[in-house]
Amino acid sequence: LQQGIILTGRAESFGDIQGLNYERFIAQLYLDAQRLKITNPSQSVYLFSRVAYEQGLTNYLNGQVMTELQEAYVNYADLLSETGDFCGARDQYTAALQLQPTVTNISRGDVTGKRDSAETACTSGVAPTGQETPVDGQTGDDSTQQALPTATLKPKIAPVGQSG
Repeated sequence: LQQGIILTGRAESFGDIQGLNYERFIAQLYLDAQRLKITNPSQSVYLFSRVAYEQGLTNYLNGQVMTELQEAYVNYADLLSETGDFCGARDQYTAALQLQPTVTNISRGDVTGKRDSAETACTSGVAPTGQETPVDGQTGDDSTQQALPTATLKPKIAPVGQSG
């Protein structure tokens, strides 16, 4: 994909490349999403979703985009869980489990276990460490309890053609 982007840029200097602009655009979205899977998983989910759903290319690279999207969902859920947003983590794990890519690199059993732990923490206010903590502003009888932190990770996307 990277080489295709470079060659498309070179070909463009000779004139109109017509439909190759679109191919370059999709390849760039995919590569950016792949690059951000660990460092900014929410943005990665957004970009892979754009390729798969906005552009209707769920079979891009023989379905690899769906495998990557599933991994990005799990990475995002892990991050949310680590920051104490167990309800958000549950939702992202659920989204990952709903995908059925042809090839998967995740263990559905592990993700299901993580989702179930996040669900328990979300609904009961009991963090996975076993320490009871109010969730979403709920108060408990013990005044020493502190609310779980809530992650506010939202993708920051500039419109196409503009820099963020």
